Amino acid sequence: WIKSKGLDNARRLAQNISVESGWEQAVEVALGLNLESVCVEGMDAVDNALSDLNQGALTVFDTKMSAVDAETGSAGIALLSKVTSGYSMASFLTGIYAADSLEQALALRSQIKANESIITRDGIWLGRDWLRVARGVYEKAGVLQREHELKALEADIEETAARVEELQENVQQSRARQQELER
Repeated sequence: WIKSKGLDNARRLAQNISVESGWEQAVEVALGLNLESVCVEGMDAVDNALSDLNQGALTVFDTKMSAVDAETGSAGIALLSKVTSGYSMASFLTGIYAADSLEQALALRSQIKANESIITRDGIWLGRDWLRVARGVYEKAGVLQREHELKALEADIEETAARVEELQENVQQSRARQQELER
């Protein structure tokens, strides 16, 4: 379906965000399947096409929507502050606070509102009256780490390609100089 609608080359949300080191698991837990969101410039790209989607799940992220001011409470550091993106992530992460440890999260729990939650570095997520932990159950776990590694590899490839090009030019210059000296 995605290919038939011309969205197969659209970037996924995970490709468009950077996460502060050490907070990848927390952000993955908070965003969940939203990391796979197809990024589009305006919902017009999918508005009429959704009637053709007979099976499966799809999340679309509109990159044209401008950032809105996210209200934050006083329960600590917002998880949103751990994420960098060219797009506003407020609609996904507003109301979620970051805690370094479960002990810190439990201490902050009484300060959050009913629509807020706290997540630890290692992905334990809790609200005022609930706690959720999932270990090794998501087949796509580690997507942000893999995305980070892919970006690093792409940079290495570009750097190596530039170095190869430079060395090839040096070889050509050396051969030309050798030919001049042999004459």
